[in-house]
Amino acid sequence: MSTPGKQLVRATVNGAAAQLVAGVPLIKALAIAGHAVPYVCWHPDIHSSGGRCRACVCKVDGRIQTACTQTPHEGIDVVTDDPDCVALRDAAIALNGKDAGVAVSDANRDDVMPDLAANARYIERVPE
Repeated sequence: MSTPGKQLVRATVNGAAAQLVAGVPLIKALAIAGHAVPYVCWHPDIHSSGGRCRACVCKVDGRIQTACTQTPHEGIDVVTDDPDCVALRDAAIALNGKDAGVAVSDANRDDVMPDLAANARYIERVPE
């Protein structure tokens, strides 16, 4: 990982030792380190969207947190693939998809959810 001029902190990500850029939102630090976390409302040029969409939830130091509202600190322990977080993300992405005019039901969940999850970064709220 090349991050000239950036302070790094030691971290554990999904059980493996890692270094994360300090002073940026955790979601951005994870992306820089090669750990993609889905998002809907976060924007890389904005420090925090307030975590409204909940699509970026991770387990941070043992607690479920939104990655867009946290910043890395020395010794941080992050789990991006925790089953509870993945379930919460699925629900958040489905709800945000509903807000974007995408109907998700039990009948089409298997067809719609992978598309919504794969394109979560691009879901935008549309007027009703």
